[in-house]
Amino acid sequence: MSHNEGRLLRVARDGRVTTVLDTTAIRMSIPDFGYAPALDLVVIPTFTGGRVAAYRLGR
Repeated sequence: MSHNEGRLLRVARDGRVTTVLDTTAIRMSIPDFGYAPALDLVVIPTFTGGRVAAYRLGR
C-alpha cells in the first residue's frame, strides 16, 4: 500500500503494518507503484520531471 507523502507500506494478513520504503526525507511522493517480484524491485513514477525511480528492496 502506498502513502502519497512518501511511504510504501506492507499490510500483513493479521493487520500488522510495516514500512517497506520511506522517501519523505527526499520529498518524493509515492501515489502509485509497480512491483516486480522476480527482481524484488519497486518502480515509482515521480510525476515530476517525467522520471521513474526504482528501488531494490532486498529481503
